[in-house]
Amino acid sequence: MGTASRAIQEHSEAPADQPSTATKVGIRELGRNPSKIIAHIVEAGRPVIVTNQGRPVAVLVPVDEAEVEDFILTHAEEYVRDRELADLALASGATHALTDVLAELDD
Repeated sequence: MGTASRAIQEHSEAPADQPSTATKVGIRELGRNPSKIIAHIVEAGRPVIVTNQGRPVAVLVPVDEAEVEDFILTHAEEYVRDRELADLALASGATHALTDVLAELDD
């Protein structure tokens, strides 16, 4: 068993005889073995909590390739702000019908 696998197993939150919901890995170990830790995340399909001096500082989460764009758009500050503005415009009636806009573009 490699050091990355050992480090991930050693930091498991659950006892060895119970399934773990999340594991922990130190930031130094992540720096030494990023590929192995990412492979573990992908294979296990579970998040890994990254710690710095024993304190959680980040979470690495496996992603479904099809959901990456949705995740980014949901959390992108500009997109979220623009979506909120669009919702306000819709609620206040400050919008135009698509057929009207398309007709105007054809002119």
